[in-house]
Amino acid sequence: MTQRIARHAGLTLASLLLVSITACDRHTVEPTAPDHQAMASPFAKRIGGTAYDIDLTKTDNGDGTWTWVWTITNTNPGNGSNGTSQNLSHWNLTLGQCLTMSDIVSAAVKGPSDPDWVPFIPMLTIDGSTSSCYPYPTVKFNLGTVGSAPSYYRLVIRGDYDIADVDAVFKSGKSLPCLVTQVPGVGCPNAGYARETAWGYGPRFVPQGNWAMYFTYDPALDGPSKTVPLIAGQYYNIGTVTIGRVGTMYTVTYTTTNGWTMTDVAFHLAPSFAGLPKNTTGNPIPGQFIYNEAVAAPGMSYTKMVNYTGTGIVYIAAHANVMHALPLPVPNWP
Repeated sequence: MTQRIARHAGLTLASLLLVSITACDRHTVEPTAPDHQAMASPFAKRIGGTAYDIDLTKTDNGDGTWTWVWTITNTNPGNGSNGTSQNLSHWNLTLGQCLTMSDIVSAAVKGPSDPDWVPFIPMLTIDGSTSSCYPYPTVKFNLGTVGSAPSYYRLVIRGDYDIADVDAVFKSGKSLPCLVTQVPGVGCPNAGYARETAWGYGPRFVPQGNWAMYFTYDPALDGPSKTVPLIAGQYYNIGTVTIGRVGTMYTVTYTTTNGWTMTDVAFHLAPSFAGLPKNTTGNPIPGQFIYNEAVAAPGMSYTKMVNYTGTGIVYIAAHANVMHALPLPVPNWP
């Protein structure tokens, strides 16, 4: 992934090559898609001017299709004043410049009261309820939020597409009749390269689902430095992450091998696990890590020296977006 996702978004009215999906048959339940190889980086961002957080997870189904799941959580439900947001009514997603209707295999939503995914039929339309601010066809996910419970929105897409910022439209009550902003969405097909997310190896943030990891460094026990494997896509050991200390200065170094390169990195140091930025479901938010930087070509090494004044054990979340020319090597982890 070549863009940094978590940030406050500005308003925009771009993207005309769009597709819309409207909901129907809310009573038919579709089986959950298998979870094979996940691009499990929590592409998370706060929707500008609201209390809504949106996450995106992209999963390889192993059959030439990929499952894209957006999660929206109202982190501060209320009447729309004093930093609160009303329940989301629905939202519309544009599909960028590359995706077509023929590439969409299926679509579904899952609200707090739904026991499983509820499928709906893809259709091209303009949403009349938001046409005053966005008079173009969009993907309409006709499901909102209830309180602070997360709601889920799914597309199964034929082919491997990059994750990219795209326009989206949000509608709730009177306090948010129509908001156009950008969210992580479907970009263009990968051409000759596979892209993965990578984490410095250690315990998972959450026991199931997202496989994002963190690790700890105890100068008293580990000595002047500690090195852990850098794991991409759950199945590839692609290099190392090293943290070292001299006084209050800490050095964090990423190194990749065997043809893997980095496009950007994000890492965060904290005195406790609670200090690592996470959303309401416990998944980390790399865009809110203190350090977010692109990696200069050829992208096989990155080093950053930072001033960290904490004492004792350091908790480190070290994330990277990486790529490798196709075909991929044989998985070598675990």
